[in-house]
Amino acid sequence: MDSIYAREPLPRVMPRSIFLAGPTPRSDIVTSWRPAATEVFRRNWFSGTLIIPEDRPDADGVSRFRGNYDEQVAWELEALQKASVIMAWVPRELVHMPAFTTNVEFGNWWDSGKLVYGAPIGTPGNRYIEWYVARSGMSAHRTLPDTITAALRLLRQFEDDATACAFCRIAHSDPQGQVEITTDHGVVFTPLSPCVPGHKLVVPRLHIASAADNPGIAAQVFQDAATYVRDHGLQANLITSVGPDATQTMFHLHVHIVPRSAGDGVLLPWSYQRH
Repeated sequence: MDSIYAREPLPRVMPRSIFLAGPTPRSDIVTSWRPAATEVFRRNWFSGTLIIPEDRPDADGVSRFRGNYDEQVAWELEALQKASVIMAWVPRELVHMPAFTTNVEFGNWWDSGKLVYGAPIGTPGNRYIEWYVARSGMSAHRTLPDTITAALRLLRQFEDDATACAFCRIAHSDPQGQVEITTDHGVVFTPLSPCVPGHKLVVPRLHIASAADNPGIAAQVFQDAATYVRDHGLQANLITSVGPDATQTMFHLHVHIVPRSAGDGVLLPWSYQRH
């Protein structure tokens, strides 16, 4: 098991990684829960990478924040995007461990399909989060070991999907180095046989057969595609298909970004239809 601590370099891809989201102590009165979590992962023979948003412990075993705030936030955003699973354990303590950042992280990732949530019964300040947990169909786990078990189970599900689905493999481990951008919900990559120069595919990490299976995730994938087009100053077709009769042959939701220019000769399937 490897551990990456706050602001340490992150690999380009982390195929078996779990981000330990949750409150960080603001006082020595309260100790961090993350060392105990690390030990539980070790006892479960976890062979991946734990991403721990605290400073690497000193010789006395204590993590002390020593970094620049902006660097910390930027590092956490990249780590959250790259992590296979986000495990939010929220034993909130309002005075010394208020978990304000955790609230924002949960709000950004609650519908991503890669979040696992846990908190002790009666934890103050979690009712709003737990309303969203119920709305999304997630389970609320009540002990740290149960939450870790759920995170490992979700990671195995992603690995099973990747065994059967080429796009899952690309989204989670990028074996052929195709990924250009990692987004909050998936990746943008170059297909092995692009139809035009600059052709890209945008896929979610979550295995969804088509846009019709999860319109919320589909909207996020289209947002990523539209953002790519805007940021690169392109004119392009954004195309997805739902079902074999609509020419879908790869049953993992994906959006094509097809750059266009005047006279490029690219024909869409309906180009010759009369309106």
